[in-house]
Amino acid sequence: MEGSDRSRSVLLVLAILLALSVFGPVSPLVERGPTEKKTVSDVGFVEPDEDSSARLWPYTSRGHSFSQATLPINAIVHTDATTVYQLLTSTPSGETRLYWNKTAQTWESGSAGQGNVSINGTGVYWSESTGSERYTFVMTNTSSRWADATYQIHDGTYFGSRYHLRLYEGGSGTEEWTAIQAHHEHWDWFRLKHNVGSLSRAQHHLERDFLGTGVVREMRRERWGNGGAIDADGWVTVIEPRRRIAFGPQYRHDRPSALAPLLFFLPALALGAAGSLSNLTADARATIHRVRESRFSRYHAALFLSTLSLPLVVRTGAIAAERAYPAAQPQVVGAPFYVLLVAGLPAAAVAFGRHLRTTDGFTLAVAGFGTGIMADYAYLGLSVIPYGALIQRLVLLLGLGLIGAGGTRWAAERTTRYRYWTLGSVIWVTMLLWPLLGR
Repeated sequence: MEGSDRSRSVLLVLAILLALSVFGPVSPLVERGPTEKKTVSDVGFVEPDEDSSARLWPYTSRGHSFSQATLPINAIVHTDATTVYQLLTSTPSGETRLYWNKTAQTWESGSAGQGNVSINGTGVYWSESTGSERYTFVMTNTSSRWADATYQIHDGTYFGSRYHLRLYEGGSGTEEWTAIQAHHEHWDWFRLKHNVGSLSRAQHHLERDFLGTGVVREMRRERWGNGGAIDADGWVTVIEPRRRIAFGPQYRHDRPSALAPLLFFLPALALGAAGSLSNLTADARATIHRVRESRFSRYHAALFLSTLSLPLVVRTGAIAAERAYPAAQPQVVGAPFYVLLVAGLPAAAVAFGRHLRTTDGFTLAVAGFGTGIMADYAYLGLSVIPYGALIQRLVLLLGLGLIGAGGTRWAAERTTRYRYWTLGSVIWVTMLLWPLLGR
């Protein structure tokens, strides 16, 4: 590469980074919410229960400030938060039951003999969860307060994708209610945060689970007008639980397998497979021979496969560790996998790219890592990539490609290749730090 070409390449990279630094603050890199003024008199409130004096600000906030609004409240259950928690987290086998205490006029947990409610027969398993603290504002005729979540529960995995609920308790006496902020999100290893992808999907998931419990007297949607964030439409799910239910467990009967008829065809399939095996073997041998005659080597395959597989290995490994050690803090579980990802990818690019031509190292590092990113999203079942994550991934691809292109110096190349490695490393580290600096 001539000196002028190198200068243009460096200027192009700097232009990309400059554009990101300029347009980054106005891009949707974080949860966006409505622009609110900072005083109570300037924000809108709703009445979750017409018989209660308590009013609710129908959003959540990062702090004790209306200007830090994030996601809207999208469900309300007319009972206390502990009951909602028990309704969602109890097992389908009925090991935990609720019964209506007529004296105390409240739901209470009890033994199977006392229970007149068998709950959660849907096969959805909500469990205790952790997440960033979010607050909402509750006001009555005599007081007001910023309330943090009484419970956080999820269905899914912390380091994978999950439905995440934050439960906020309000009201008093027989007019207690629980406001719920429900969203679907996935863990982003390169931004070290959960990316929220949908609110409506989580709202529907919650509705379906409550309908499966048999404790719902009425479920409807009311217009609160707090939409506008992601796919929220401003319609809130309102759930009225029954006080006395006579339904038993909702067992699901296994259906006959749709694959049963295929058992009759297995012998024929085996014969067909055996007949074509020799042809496949011959084709494979011919392919291997052609590859050996070309310039591609084991280092080409190693670079491509290592950069492709690392994102999936880290994702599946962290999920397995999370399930194996449920009591451990997410930071403790995730730390070694994060180091493996952010250090392993450039290490693989250096180790295998140094044996390849510059163009081969760059191309295979970008192709492998790009395929790994798409495979990771496919594993999570995601079809939409947040704008900030997309920009970061594209620049990380450039950085890793340059690292793969830099290694030893080939006699046929006039440019010392460590300059590629240096520039790629700077880009890689910068883009890893970029979201941590609030960009």
